[in-house]
Amino acid sequence: MWPHKKGLGIRLSYGIQGNATIQHESDNNTISAVFPRQNTQSPLAPSSPIQLVPPQIKINDNPSTVSSKGFPSNHSYVPQNLVSSFAIESTTVSSTISYDPTHGDIVNFINISNKPVMVHVTGETESILTFSDFDSSFPVELTFPIRQITSKVLHDGTTFIIRTPTRIYVITATLPKPTIGNINLSVIGEINVKDLANCEFADVVFGSRYQFAIVDIHGNFAVYTVIRKHPGISLSFKHISSHDVTELSKWKRIAFVEDTVVTLSRSKLISYTIPKAVSTDVITANTWSRLRDICTFQDNTFLLTTKELIWFNDKWERLLSWKHFLDDSDPSLRVHIYCEDNTFTCMLFTQTNPLIIVYTLGRVNDKPSSLCDPYYIRKSGETRQISVNISNGKLYQLNTDLSISCQSIQDTNIQSKLDSESTFISKLNTQQIFKSFTPKHIKSLSKALTPTSSTSETQQIHKYAYSLGSELANAEPSPSYFSLYDLCSDVPSVSDLLDLDDMIVQLESSVDNFKVVSLIHKLLQKYNGNGSHIDDIASLLDKIYGGKHQEVAVLLGTSNIKCQSKTATKLLEQEYEQKHESMSKQVRSIFDEWEDHGTQHEQEKPSQEVYSHSQVEAPSIRASHPLSQVVTASQSSQRKSRPSSQRLSQPKKKKKRGF
Repeated sequence: MWPHKKGLGIRLSYGIQGNATIQHESDNNTISAVFPRQNTQSPLAPSSPIQLVPPQIKINDNPSTVSSKGFPSNHSYVPQNLVSSFAIESTTVSSTISYDPTHGDIVNFINISNKPVMVHVTGETESILTFSDFDSSFPVELTFPIRQITSKVLHDGTTFIIRTPTRIYVITATLPKPTIGNINLSVIGEINVKDLANCEFADVVFGSRYQFAIVDIHGNFAVYTVIRKHPGISLSFKHISSHDVTELSKWKRIAFVEDTVVTLSRSKLISYTIPKAVSTDVITANTWSRLRDICTFQDNTFLLTTKELIWFNDKWERLLSWKHFLDDSDPSLRVHIYCEDNTFTCMLFTQTNPLIIVYTLGRVNDKPSSLCDPYYIRKSGETRQISVNISNGKLYQLNTDLSISCQSIQDTNIQSKLDSESTFISKLNTQQIFKSFTPKHIKSLSKALTPTSSTSETQQIHKYAYSLGSELANAEPSPSYFSLYDLCSDVPSVSDLLDLDDMIVQLESSVDNFKVVSLIHKLLQKYNGNGSHIDDIASLLDKIYGGKHQEVAVLLGTSNIKCQSKTATKLLEQEYEQKHESMSKQVRSIFDEWEDHGTQHEQEKPSQEVYSHSQVEAPSIRASHPLSQVVTASQSSQRKSRPSSQRLSQPKKKKKRGF
């Protein structure tokens, strides 16, 4: 962990757990350490993307396809070099990797008269405002390219704000009939660049109640109010700032944070108190980090920089930060955040990176925490905007060619509060164990693994045992692990999995140079499951998917039962000695110093203290125990209940049978 400094909050990153908090349980008089980086939730499981809107922009990435003869027009001639120059310039403008910092979100989901509607931009010039209910659409063409769409449901209807480079339109929408073709649009306000400071608009955002704010590329901003009685807008506040000539980027953002308005450039975040216009420089980012994006949710503010994703409260106190290690030279880095059940899902993406990095933040015992380790979702293209519609649980991606794709996202582990003494395993809780499989996959896999051979189950087990024994007898000693499936992929197809478990338990006693270790219990124990045998996997598959899936259980079980040479430690020591001898004298002296320091440290280690009020347990890094330590019963013993921490334990026999 990093040293804690006041004011920096909790700092997390890959491999960093954060600073622990000590909790004292008065009931059992114990003390425990709780780290803010937890893993109580599972990643989202997106489906394959489906294209909803086809590409609107035709991109020619090969200007060399232009005719080499030039273009004659009205007995005049346009030279080839001039044509090629124009082609290259147009390709640069329409390229998928081009980035305009004044572009905002142009896909919006909202209810108009209680009907869900998607509002987006179409047309090659990005000037057609389209209202769609996925059955039909209603286009409205503007004379200027649309740079941003934002909306809010007010008391008397739905209000949209459409931003173009030089104009901002405030539109109200109603839907008297449940068809999108009957939508009524009314422009209640229009703002021209002349009304502010004659500079191109950069961002617009709704605030609390009926307010919205606009900002231009030089940081000048204004706050307007939507009038209810007589539809229209009125200017509430305007601020003309002194232009910072050192700030070359047109990227500007504006947001409402409590009773203040904040404006952002790449290097500074300034807070303004309305209406006194008292400014405060909250953040200055002109050295090692630059600003990239901002999102606000009531009294929570999330700021994305080139180095970190930072979570602030309404007093601009850092609660938690994640160091993301993404490309700090990519200006298209953005974040989309949606809140559900007081859990913030933060999706970081760029136009060029093919992945969406997802962070899950929330509060545990009223303390900021990371609820899930970061993971990724693959993008559908050169994504310009992503949006999550919580009402239908879908993720939408807008690409640079204005095509829109949609995919369903489902939480693979919806945590449910279960009685700690209950042995019930809910379907939602255990499905994450096999989260790579859907019911369709399981059925098709079971069908594919079903054998067509008429060989009896006893003969199959005998044949499989002989193959494993032969492979282990001929295998050369190696320090690495390998599974039973690696030894023999021709696994038996049997309905009596208890006999197969018994055979595997007996396997170690017949092999002298290798130990057999089951990792099945690690898989089941982590998710409230018990057992360490193939039959336990089959029982769990039956609870989750229904039906019999012995073939899948055998495949998973044999892949999670590992073998390792009993001389692995000696082999590793020999390999180390060989490499140690081949080192140069300088490198060898460094290793010798480390060994001497470690020996001296062990000799000076104080005696173990006994704590009366708490017990500290060191985490075990040992993968498993040898089979010979736990196999103590005879073959004819009946199956008994076993603790989940046990590996390959007593053979499970429901009837006596010779082997």
